Amino acid sequence: MEALLLSLAEVTLSTGAVILLLWLLTPLLARHYPARWRCWAWLAVSVRLLIPLNFSLPQAPVRLSPPAVHTAVPLPSQGDTAHEAAPSPSPLPSASLLGETPSIPVQSTPMSAPSPQSLLSLLWLAGMFLFLAWHLAGWLRFWAYLRRWAGPCGDPHVHEALKDAAAALKMRRVPPLLSCPGLSTPMLAGLFRPVLLLPVGPEGWDKDALPLMLRHECCHYRRHDLWFKGLLLLVNAVHWFNPLVWLMRYAADRDLEQACDQQVLQGLSQADRVRYGHLIVDAVRRTSERRFP
Repeated sequence: MEALLLSLAEVTLSTGAVILLLWLLTPLLARHYPARWRCWAWLAVSVRLLIPLNFSLPQAPVRLSPPAVHTAVPLPSQGDTAHEAAPSPSPLPSASLLGETPSIPVQSTPMSAPSPQSLLSLLWLAGMFLFLAWHLAGWLRFWAYLRRWAGPCGDPHVHEALKDAAAALKMRRVPPLLSCPGLSTPMLAGLFRPVLLLPVGPEGWDKDALPLMLRHECCHYRRHDLWFKGLLLLVNAVHWFNPLVWLMRYAADRDLEQACDQQVLQGLSQADRVRYGHLIVDAVRRTSERRFP
């Protein structure tokens, strides 16, 4: 475990420098490269963070070594040498000759305190367990809410708009469409069997902007962004102690949304582009004002 923690520290330090460099260069990269290329860069960094191996280089930028353990060996002094050279006195009569039972001294071995490496390993495992338990509890609570309140969407216009959005992206399959109260914006949920959730109610969604919203969620579905977000969550759990990994997760989520926005805007008219911009601003406002019940 200590060797694994040492390799993990080397990986997180060296890769953290790459994360910081990409973060600082984001304004420059955004001028020349679309958001999907930044997503590929974050994906490569995430995979590297999950490989606890330090690929040795002739002069590696970050290399850690375990602390050396020194054992003190007592050396005989000059007085001890003289004592050993002197003739030993005549032995005293043993206890068995005097009819007494010899007593064997018993020495108690003191318990050794845990090493700092063991304490750090336990701290890392506890932090990773708490991180995963917190997100798992939120996921179970969300799906319990969906099982209770979500239902099939019976509006034929919505299904027709979803087919048009899938055709525009050249998709062969579309996710199942459900409606659920309490949501602020449409969203895609589920790793193995994703479903597309639509809000219901008078404040739910604008039907005029519905095709654009569905196209955005279909982009997430086509790009398998939910799996990417799951990978980012796993990397964040393993490297919960590194603030740069938290920064990478935030930047990657932002680039995923921008990549879908750029794909939706392709081929739209100027009026639809303006409408989509207002739609993004309104979605951000709804998300900040309303929380999941």
